Amino acid sequence: WPIVAAVKKLHETSPEELAPIPPPLLDLLLKNPSPKMSINEDSETITEGSRNSTLASFAGSMRNRRMTEAEILPTILSINSNRCNPPLDESEVEKIVRSIAQYPPGDSTRKEGRSSAMTRSHKHLNIEQLEERFQRRLLLGDRFVIKVVIASVVANRLDGDPLWLFLVGPPSGAKTELLGSLGQVPLVHPLSDLTTHTFASGMKGSEDASLLPKLDYGTILVLKDFTTVLSMPRDSRAVILSQLREIYDGSYTKAFGTGKKLEWKGKLGLIAGVTPILDTHYSIFNVLGERFVQYRIQQPDPVLVAKRAIDFQGKEAEMREDLAQAMHDFYASLKLPCNPKLLDRTQNRIANLAAFCVKARSSVVRSPYGNKDIIYVPEAEAPPRLAKQLATFTKALVICGVKKDPYAITRRLALHGIPKVKLAIISVLNQEMDCTSLMATSGGLPPAAISMNCMPSASHKSGGHPKIVPTVMPFQITASIRLKKQSWRVLFCVTQL
Repeated sequence: WPIVAAVKKLHETSPEELAPIPPPLLDLLLKNPSPKMSINEDSETITEGSRNSTLASFAGSMRNRRMTEAEILPTILSINSNRCNPPLDESEVEKIVRSIAQYPPGDSTRKEGRSSAMTRSHKHLNIEQLEERFQRRLLLGDRFVIKVVIASVVANRLDGDPLWLFLVGPPSGAKTELLGSLGQVPLVHPLSDLTTHTFASGMKGSEDASLLPKLDYGTILVLKDFTTVLSMPRDSRAVILSQLREIYDGSYTKAFGTGKKLEWKGKLGLIAGVTPILDTHYSIFNVLGERFVQYRIQQPDPVLVAKRAIDFQGKEAEMREDLAQAMHDFYASLKLPCNPKLLDRTQNRIANLAAFCVKARSSVVRSPYGNKDIIYVPEAEAPPRLAKQLATFTKALVICGVKKDPYAITRRLALHGIPKVKLAIISVLNQEMDCTSLMATSGGLPPAAISMNCMPSASHKSGGHPKIVPTVMPFQITASIRLKKQSWRVLFCVTQL
């Protein structure tokens, strides 16, 4: 108490009235500094993979002590240059500090960007135990889906751009239960729906209702049903997609007629459930520029699923709590020591995979009249963004404990980004089937869907039926090239994946 009184008196005293600090008190202060006020810039090295979260943690501690952005930035820059190996770009550090400085000092209601934010007790849980826990509660016919979900969360914790995932499945196809289980994971923010004013409100009043300023750096939004966005009126949907495009790139600015202006910089992950109707919304991919990766959940036997649902009828709340606890225990047991380096062979396979998928999922422009002839074949997207997404995802699988061929899951994720109809067509190109044979082997795809993704080739006819030539134009081969050669090019690329 005497020290507290002395400090209070110190604040009320002018510099001219200050007396020298007594030597015993000075020695005591120097020997026993407050551990909460100590940020050692020369401590252990901060390795790649944990740089962003560690610097955000330091910045958050300083902000809680009511330090301003101008006061925080020099210290964080110093820690970055002295301890991070390799250091982040200064612009990236500035984004982290600017994001943290947006929050009120000492705001204890928001989740901290550290694993210690979860104070509840937990049991050690590895990936095999986690999958076994889910199989006891849910009948999952897809042996990879749990790995995809947990790796997507971890991928957003690593340095670099965020990883946005569409979890594609039919209604009642386990999307909601899988995504709902993430609710207790640190830095995960569940969200029921999106509107045009969710991210930036512009509402008058002392408290800003905008969501973006309230989210920590590296937060992962979990949206159980993105289909509601797809069903919005065209104008509202376009506004949300435009916002998402800018948010993915790390910054968003919005000025309102009320005089308010929102400026946000940071990193935001997004994992959303959506039905297969997504394949019909080509505008989504045109606007977002393929910022999402997709994973299509393989469905189990419907009768067995129905029987399992009956068995757990009335126990839904208990089941969801158990799955959420399992997810919490797994992530609490997980450590992110570094950003693992991929083998050269794996990097080459990912590069080939990305180069193929960006071509295969590209689209053409058709005339809105008559036979909807192709009037323009746009330049396909470049592969760097997808290659980085797939590399980050593969690293996350390794961190999660996937030991047996993590690339196989990455390959599945990449190919699922190709619309189902196009993927079915490409898969039979090498057999040189005619349109009738394709319809018989394409899993019940409607003839109209096939014809919209194929066009007749005048140079090849068999049995009165034109050979198929994909309008997707893998590797942008011109329509005049013969189908056999085109098939060879596609086959060559697939065998390199």
